[in-house]
Amino acid sequence: MRPGVRLAFSGRALADGLIACLGMVFVAGASLALDLTCKQWATEHQHARVELLPGVLSTTFTTNTGATFGLFGGRAQILAVVSVVILGAVLVLWWLEARQSLVASLAVGLIAGGALGNLRDRLLLGYVVDFLHLDILPWWPAFNIADVETVVGVLVMAVWLAWPRRKACERQREL
Repeated sequence: MRPGVRLAFSGRALADGLIACLGMVFVAGASLALDLTCKQWATEHQHARVELLPGVLSTTFTTNTGATFGLFGGRAQILAVVSVVILGAVLVLWWLEARQSLVASLAVGLIAGGALGNLRDRLLLGYVVDFLHLDILPWWPAFNIADVETVVGVLVMAVWLAWPRRKACERQREL
């Protein structure tokens, strides 16, 4: 190494980044597997209503050819393309800005796993399998595990982005 040239990262930062990346891949894979397993169960038991939390959450099998709340119904291929573009943007932004953070990586893993679960349905089935129903909000549409994973991932990412310590650490690193 030439005098005056410093590495932009230490061995510790490299290890932290590797752990965060592996964490993201593991969470994405586990999220996808959980979603597909639950959708398979729901499909096999589509005529049975199961109360998961009595008065709060039950199963009710339905299919959705659209997006959230059935918007853009019948446009599964267009929604698949939009999903790929958004997922690609999330992964690029994560790689450029947050891949060193375990929390951000786990959040992106949830988002990716959920997006891939619904993308798989759209591409292979032409619709998304929804099967969870909030009995306490009877007007709320049915949803699935992928939807839950995506929402939780986005919320965790929002908290991570807003967390004051993160900004203080970035300022300190710049000094």
